[in-house]
Amino acid sequence: MFYRLCGGSPKHFGDRVKHFITFNEPSVFVGLGYKEGIHAPGLKLDTRDILTIGHHVHLAHGKAVRKIRELVKDTKIGITLATSPVLPENDSKEAVESARTELTLAAIFSGRSWTTLNGRKALTRVSE
Repeated sequence: MFYRLCGGSPKHFGDRVKHFITFNEPSVFVGLGYKEGIHAPGLKLDTRDILTIGHHVHLAHGKAVRKIRELVKDTKIGITLATSPVLPENDSKEAVESARTELTLAAIFSGRSWTTLNGRKALTRVSE
């Protein structure tokens, strides 16, 4: 179904539009919709299911890219990622180093959550 839908916009606008995205912020709809249950469809699945869903999003992205390239020559196609800076919880050397190496996608799968500390966004461990 998604593959068939991918041809619509490029087919109609490809003569004028040369930049397309396939998915908008998949980490948000996968993480918050299927892991946390905050967004639709409101499920709380286990890590294996989340990884399977993420895998299928990437497969669908690949198929969509092929479809769009068939329809629009000289196009640029991407996926929009949700990214945010990761700031340290405090000024300790350990917290600063941790913030430098933390990835947003890892945050979704590691039980961390965004919060505001001292007026800035930071990752903190979610208490269970």
